[in-house]
Amino acid sequence: MRIERDKNGSWLIFDGNESLGTVGIHHNAFHAKNVYLDICDPNPEQLAEAGIFTELRKREGAPLQVMASSDDRALARALQKGGFVRKRRCHEMDVTRAELLEPLGEPTDVLLCTELSADHEACCALLYQYYRSTHEAVNPLTATFEMFCADIPKRALYWKCGAEVTHAAFVEGNEIAYLCAAAKDGFADFAAAVASWMFQQYARISFEADDTDPAASALRVLFRHGRDDASYDTYILE
Repeated sequence: MRIERDKNGSWLIFDGNESLGTVGIHHNAFHAKNVYLDICDPNPEQLAEAGIFTELRKREGAPLQVMASSDDRALARALQKGGFVRKRRCHEMDVTRAELLEPLGEPTDVLLCTELSADHEACCALLYQYYRSTHEAVNPLTATFEMFCADIPKRALYWKCGAEVTHAAFVEGNEIAYLCAAAKDGFADFAAAVASWMFQQYARISFEADDTDPAASALRVLFRHGRDDASYDTYILE
C-alpha cells in the first residue's frame, strides 16, 4: 500500500493503482496537540494490518485521535489493531424526570449568573482549570482562557462558599453544557440541585458525560441508563 496527501490535506490510500479510500484530517484549536482522523475507508482493519495508522502518526508528527460510536465494534477492533488505545467514553444523555432513580429536592441554594458579572468570570476560571485537568490525559487543552471563555454559555448555575465559587454548571437552553467543581466533595448534591433547577424550566434536559469527568459522571448517575443510550469512544495513537 501507499499513501499520498491530497490538496485538501486528506490522506489517500492506494494498493497499487487501486484506491482503497481516504483518511480525512482536521484540527481543533482548543486541543491542538492532537491530529483528528476521519476514517472514510470501507475497511479500516486492512489499513491497520498494513501499518497505515502508524505511518500516518509518523508523517503527522503528533498523536492521532479518532472518535467512534461505542457500537461500532469493527472500527474499534481495527483501531486497537492499529495501535490506538481507548482513552475516554462520552455518554450522550437526553432525560426527563421519569428517568430519575430518586426524586430531587428543591434547588433553593442554586445561584444564577450571566456574562460580564464577577461571579460569571469566577465560574469561567473554575471551569477552565477543571476542563484542563480532565482533558490532560486524552487531548490536552491548548486554548487560552480568553478563547475558552468566548465559546462557553453566557449563563451559569453555581454554589459559593464565602466569596469563592466552588461548583458551576454552564447552561444553554435545556442543555447542561459544562460542569465543574473545585473539589469532588459535595458535587453529587450540586448535580442534583442543578438537575432540579433545570427540570423546573424544561420537561427534558440534555448533557454529555465523559467517564474521565467526575462532575458530569455525578450528574449521569442520577438517571437510569437504557440500552439505547448513545455513547462515543475516543481513541488515541500516541
